[in-house]
Amino acid sequence: MAWIVTCIAHSFEAHGKRIFKPPFLGFVRQWISVKYAQDPLRNSIIKILDAENVSVSLDEIDAPLLITAVSQTLAETVPMASRGFASIKASNQLLLDAILSSSAAPGYFPPHTVGNEVFVDGSLVANAPELVAVTQTLSMTAADIKNLHVLSIGTVGNRKNDQHRHPGSPGIVKWMVSRGLFQLTLSAQERMAVEQCSSLLGDRYCRLDQVPTDEQSRFLRLDIANDSACKILTSLAEDTVNSALQNDRFRIDGFLSHNTARSVETLKTSTKTANS
Repeated sequence: MAWIVTCIAHSFEAHGKRIFKPPFLGFVRQWISVKYAQDPLRNSIIKILDAENVSVSLDEIDAPLLITAVSQTLAETVPMASRGFASIKASNQLLLDAILSSSAAPGYFPPHTVGNEVFVDGSLVANAPELVAVTQTLSMTAADIKNLHVLSIGTVGNRKNDQHRHPGSPGIVKWMVSRGLFQLTLSAQERMAVEQCSSLLGDRYCRLDQVPTDEQSRFLRLDIANDSACKILTSLAEDTVNSALQNDRFRIDGFLSHNTARSVETLKTSTKTANS
């Protein structure tokens, strides 16, 4: 787990600026097209995970994996599950296609087309994806909810904003521009998912997240990956971990010592039971 976390952090630092390179006429461009091209994102995914690995379909992957996207074509949520998670119900999407589908944030990256279906970012419906993970685990396997433990890692993006204190009578343009309707929607459904998971799982649900200050928030956005953002995110992550270890050491140690291999075998057994 330590290697995976370190890899994610280093990947953000190494590839973030390349993926989110400020486009020419960026402010104007975002009103008529997506802000960023898909190729730098695709190339970074391949470089991080290796071309051979991302060319494997999810129904060939034994590790439990669930990636959420939204089908623009069918107007529905599409949970893409690996063989290790869903057995015979696994998705036949290539891992690269699943990741690109789930990364196609509207306005930032173009929708991703696979066959005749068009996908966009799963965060539209699952910005906090743990609720999807819980419900899919219960529906695809014979797992008992009493045996589910969830460690949720946030993105320091859920911050209450003063701009909604005076509602007024904003029109469509004002809602989209100055009122941040898109971000408001993501934040509201993220809070709802966190609250529902907490209600369902109780102390078996552990959420690690940090609320940035107003000053820090100026440097934090989905498409900001500069040195200032890296420093702030690293500082917030360190504060979050230190606080969790100080206040909830027992539960954190339990998650960190979790035997993934044993859980995979248990999940396979549960899935076979559910499908029989």
